[in-house]
Amino acid sequence: MKKKRSNFHLLLPFFAFLLLGLPKAKAQDHTLFIKSDGSLWSMGNNGIGQLGDGTTTNRTSPVKVVDSGVAQVATAYGRSLFLKSDGSLWAMGQNGFGQLGDGTTTNKLSPVKVV
Repeated sequence: MKKKRSNFHLLLPFFAFLLLGLPKAKAQDHTLFIKSDGSLWSMGNNGIGQLGDGTTTNRTSPVKVVDSGVAQVATAYGRSLFLKSDGSLWAMGQNGFGQLGDGTTTNKLSPVKVV
């Protein structure tokens, strides 16, 4: 019988954020979290701008993306979205098929307002 490989190593960053008690989202290769002041931070793979810092530079330490007002965050492979406390929805990263919802098919390196 073939032994099933564990993916526990992929969950370690997620568990670290659980212990810190911060709102967070983790995709396969990048992580975002919201600090208590409402600021949004990101780290990890940034090959298509999913960290939202205006670059495609991978980050091994958190980088601030938004100063304040972030209420919720979500990630998917190659893209990130967040909801601000004013109800606006913002997105960044992979957009080749229009999946960010901004009316274009251009990848976004910085947050773009969707709604």
